[in-house]
Amino acid sequence: MQIFITANSPGELSGWVRPLIEKLKERTPRIKINLIITPCQYASGMEAKVAKGWPWIDQIIEPKEILKYIFLGKKLFSFNLGEKSCILFLGGDAFYPAVLSKKLKAPAFAYTTKPRWKKYFEKFLVPDEKTKEKFISQGVKQEKIEVVGHLSLDSIKITESKDVTCRRLGISPQKPLLTFLPGSRPVEIQFMLPFFAKVADLIWQNIPSVQFLFALSPFVNQEQVERILKKEGIQIIQRNSFTVVKTKVGTKAGIVKENPHQAMSISQLIITIPGTNNLQIAWMGVPMIVTLPLNKAELIPMDGIIGLISPKILPVAFIKRYLIFKKNKGMKFISPPNIITKKLIVPELRGVLKPQDVAKEALILLKNSKTREKISQELKKIAKQRGAADNIAKIILNI
Repeated sequence: MQIFITANSPGELSGWVRPLIEKLKERTPRIKINLIITPCQYASGMEAKVAKGWPWIDQIIEPKEILKYIFLGKKLFSFNLGEKSCILFLGGDAFYPAVLSKKLKAPAFAYTTKPRWKKYFEKFLVPDEKTKEKFISQGVKQEKIEVVGHLSLDSIKITESKDVTCRRLGISPQKPLLTFLPGSRPVEIQFMLPFFAKVADLIWQNIPSVQFLFALSPFVNQEQVERILKKEGIQIIQRNSFTVVKTKVGTKAGIVKENPHQAMSISQLIITIPGTNNLQIAWMGVPMIVTLPLNKAELIPMDGIIGLISPKILPVAFIKRYLIFKKNKGMKFISPPNIITKKLIVPELRGVLKPQDVAKEALILLKNSKTREKISQELKKIAKQRGAADNIAKIILNI
């Protein structure tokens, strides 16, 4: 059997694709897994490079290859039309799996929270009952929907105790630890890394006992990180298995790239941006602050044609800023835990932000353990069960 998985951005590949392909290979070692990385304005540019290091993938089909196949009929990758096949949509534009399903004469499945291209998919695999109800209300037949759970939870790998992690990272268990997650795309790293470094400076000046970590995605380009650090005058003072940096003010922070979940799990507080990691943090029960600075709103990726045009073109920049500010105003919540529960469980800071705005909120939480504990308990109620990868694997292999 061969399976074609379409996905594109870092969150989808690390949070959805990786745990699923690992489970598929575990259940059926002979299955041929083809990862199709579709064109996407949300990509980091590192998707293919990172995926090549995963042993469960038999073939990686990059954006240019899939475009040439769909629009020009050029077959630049190998597959057997006579072999039993299926298409699985794990993010991006649903156009690609819909077209591939027709061209390869194979059933298509979608793990998604939005019912798109309804008639082209054999089944919609959804994370929870609320999403199922939404699909039914939008005209999807009940028998086409399967509730499988939150797939991103299966990507969490915590393989060592807190004490072991603390020793490995040089963290004191007696002092508070704050971890920053600056994102995975180049534009996020470019802005959020120096922004969060300034936040760390302000917090350290108020609470010198706080320890800091920057947990970086494997999709982050190391050269870009070092350029940013140099530009901001941040010194790299240790380069062994664990990198330590020092800001102009004197704040020290560790940079973690291998298994960031391990570092996240031992934190007293996490400061992040909206995304897949918000649910993973919720499962760990770690309090978080979700930030969405719109200081450079024109650089934020968008769906549609406007998202494909360079923001360096001045009219496009103005239009994008207007649309993003309008969308932000119309959204009650931006963090998945708040969206799921329809209430403000974790603080959200968005708009044109200063480091002082984020530091102020962080200091309130760091000084109030009861508030942090309350947030932790609320988060643990949201994302309880893992096992979505196994559920999806069963459905696909059975059909």
